Amino acid sequence: MLRTHPEINVLIALNETTAVGAAQAVQQMQRADDLWLAAFDSNIETIDALQTGAVDALIVQNTYGMGYFGVESAYKLLTGQESSVEKSNITATRTITRENMFAMDKQKALFPFG
Repeated sequence: MLRTHPEINVLIALNETTAVGAAQAVQQMQRADDLWLAAFDSNIETIDALQTGAVDALIVQNTYGMGYFGVESAYKLLTGQESSVEKSNITATRTITRENMFAMDKQKALFPFG
C-alpha cells in the first residue's frame, strides 16, 4: 500500500500484529521521518520501533485489568452471583510516545509484569 500510494503519511494499526507489520514497513521503506504511525498494544518489537522512530505513538491497554475483571466476572457467574457482575468495566489506556516512554507510569504500562 505504501509503495502504491507514497502520498500516505499517516498509518493507524489497530492491533499488535498489524502494528508490528506497519512498523517493519516504515523501517524497511525508511519512512520514519515523513510518516506518522500510531499503534494499539505493544510488544518488544513495537517498543523498539517507538524508540527508534518508526512508531510515533502506542496506545497501550490495561491488559492486566482486563484479565482481572474477566476472571472476576467469570467467578461471580459460576458461583451464582450474576447480579453483582458489572455490565462493563472501563480499563485505562495510555498514549505512549518517545517523549514520555521512560516515565514510570508509562514503563509500568509497557512492562506490566516487569
